[in-house]
Amino acid sequence: MIIISATLLHPPKKPIDVAPSSVVDVIAVGGNPVGVAVAPNGKQVYVTNHEAILVIDTANRSVSHSVAGSDYPSGGVAFTQDGSRAYVTHYGSASVSVIDTASGSVVDTIDVSWNPSDIAISADGSRAYVILAYSVSVIDTANHSMVDTINLEGNPYGVSVSPDGRHIYVATHTDWNSKGRVLVIDTESLSVADTITVEKAPGDIALTPDGSRAYVTHGAADQVSVIDLASNSVDETITTGYAPMAVAMTSDGSLAYVTNYGSDSVSVIDTGTNSIVDTISTGDEPGSIAVALDGHYAYVTHYDSGLVSVIAIGGAS
Repeated sequence: MIIISATLLHPPKKPIDVAPSSVVDVIAVGGNPVGVAVAPNGKQVYVTNHEAILVIDTANRSVSHSVAGSDYPSGGVAFTQDGSRAYVTHYGSASVSVIDTASGSVVDTIDVSWNPSDIAISADGSRAYVILAYSVSVIDTANHSMVDTINLEGNPYGVSVSPDGRHIYVATHTDWNSKGRVLVIDTESLSVADTITVEKAPGDIALTPDGSRAYVTHGAADQVSVIDLASNSVDETITTGYAPMAVAMTSDGSLAYVTNYGSDSVSVIDTGTNSIVDTISTGDEPGSIAVALDGHYAYVTHYDSGLVSVIAIGGAS
């Protein structure tokens, strides 16, 4: 009898060969930038800095204009898939502004509730989900109105929508030193369908494009959790730099980029092996991050310095 090793039948995956990435430019945006998102066509980047909504022209890497009518924008910025609308949360006015990206103007304002922060839009563009204090607001994007509120236990932070729109995933915790949770919310019943216990202080959350896994940052544990969304359980944890804050995925789902606020760096995770394949030095205290759909550039905010770093991915310049 011949015994074949399981490792021969299923050899461990090797990390993909990632060309080194680096910061190739820095854009001054002023204030304290907190939110960032790249338009689907890659031509514009929206940045919020508590004073204004700024629009960066990616061709010349400079601020082209600001959006009038903003009132203390917070960290939530999201585009519809066709790029025709951008939605921005506003802490001061407890509202969400709807921006026509062609004209660069606010076309509507939606009143929500206390302390709106993160925001995610369903793939079909019909719903927007806004993180509030202790709840999630559900917005009907057709008539620009809040249609429901999902009350939660604990403080919610990051939110992401599954590609099929059937679930949203919300990272919550009650304090910095206790285990956190990722809530799985059914978008039809608008109720919590499952609860996943994760490491301390879960913050941002990003899903792979196929909706099979979620990557969650843990600022107090210096880790990223990898969640299997078929079983709603933590597959493994990845040690990153100090105080990971935000995570963004490439459009093909092969790489996840994590800002390490305390290490002044970005960790690059190969999602096939869940290993760190690159570490990119950035400016002080990187916060939010967004990756362009073409996978050539990532944009990182720096709160104290009022800057946005431009990272060239894998040999871009």
